[in-house]
Amino acid sequence: MGLGCWLAAQTEAQRYEAEVERIKARDSGAAIMHEEVLALFEEYGVRMESAQGVIDDLMHDQEMWLKVSTLLLDKDKCLALGED
Repeated sequence: MGLGCWLAAQTEAQRYEAEVERIKARDSGAAIMHEEVLALFEEYGVRMESAQGVIDDLMHDQEMWLKVSTLLLDKDKCLALGED
């Protein structure tokens, strides 16, 4: 019976650590994406203050932020390929 409790505690600890790592990765990815989108706006002549306000508003809705940031970054990649 003691072994079962120990195994359950180990499993719970591993699950907790995995969740912490998932949250850290998500937050780190969001910060990197934030910087890339901000830089992209600046390349198009949007003032940093204006771009920051738009990005902050978009980040409140995670699904919308993912759609918009992916769209902007994909568009930028397509434009860069067309310049060659």
